[in-house]
Amino acid sequence: MTAVATTARVAVLAALAGEARSAAVLAARGWQVQLSGIGPVRARRAAERLLAAGVHRLLVWGTAGGLDTALQPGAVLLPDIIVKGADGRRFPVSMPWHVQLVQALAPLGASVMGDGILVTVPEAAATHAAKRALAAQSGACMVDMEAAAVAEAAMQAGAEFAVIRVLADDVDIALPAAVLAALDSPHLYLAVLAGLLRRPQDLPAVLRLDRTFRRAYRRLAAVAHLLAAASTL
Repeated sequence: MTAVATTARVAVLAALAGEARSAAVLAARGWQVQLSGIGPVRARRAAERLLAAGVHRLLVWGTAGGLDTALQPGAVLLPDIIVKGADGRRFPVSMPWHVQLVQALAPLGASVMGDGILVTVPEAAATHAAKRALAAQSGACMVDMEAAAVAEAAMQAGAEFAVIRVLADDVDIALPAAVLAALDSPHLYLAVLAGLLRRPQDLPAVLRLDRTFRRAYRRLAAVAHLLAAASTL
C-alpha cells in the first residue's frame, strides 16, 4: 500500500479497534492514531507506511498479556526492553521519550511500571503453561504480538519508539478457542461470535475476557487524557 503523506510527527499504533478508540483524544496533540490489526506482519507494514509518510516517533499502544504473577489486570506498563520471541533479539526503547511518557503518567501512582521486558510472539500465548514457559525463556513480565515488529522498523529508519500497554489478562487466564480462532480475522468480534456458534461452551470465558478488555480500554483512555494534557511531550 502506498504511504499517505501526514503532518503528524508522532503516530500511535493500535492492533484492536477498541485500543485505537481509547487513544482518540491524542489527536488533539496532533498525533496520528493508526489501527494496524493484530500480529507482527500487520504491525510492521503499518509502521513502515507511517515512517515513509514522515512520522518520527512511533508509540505502540494497547493491551498486553501478563507473564508475572505480581502483575494484575489494569496495570499500566511501559517496558524499556522489547524482545523478539522468534530469535531473541532485544530492542531498547528510545529512553528520553520513554522517560517523558513515564513522568506524564505519574498521577496514576503505583499502578504504572516504567521498566521491564516485553516479549513479542507471532502467535498468542493462550494457556497458563505457555505463558509460564515464555516468561522463563525470555525473562519478560508481559507479552504482545506487535511491539518488536514496530521496534525493528523504527530502529532501521532511525526513528524513536516507545510502548504503552495496559494489562488485560494475567498469567492464569487462558484464551478460549473461540477467541484464538478469530485472531487472524479483520472482523474480530464477528469472528468470535461465529466461533461461539461452533463452541457455545466458550461463552463464559469469552464474556470474562470481554470484561477485562473493556476495563483495560477505560484505563487506556485515562492514560491518553494524561498524555494529551502533558506539557512536556
